[in-house]
Amino acid sequence: MVVHVRLNALLRKYALRGNSEFSIHLKEGCTIEDLIGQLGIPLSRVGFATVSLQYTPLSRALKRGDEVTLFPPVTGG
Repeated sequence: MVVHVRLNALLRKYALRGNSEFSIHLKEGCTIEDLIGQLGIPLSRVGFATVSLQYTPLSRALKRGDEVTLFPPVTGG
């Protein structure tokens, strides 16, 4: 299946071919956590994810055509 991925802020360095927005082929039933691993992103670097602009747990199974956005942990002072 193919899903669309957007990496924000510090996660952009893990982008495929240097593009922070891209499509990727995944096995059916993959979760967001599986996607993160396939991209080589340490899980501790991901603060939260959205699918189609809705906050979602990293354990969510993805479906063909999903639009996943990954964000680093939010910090501030």
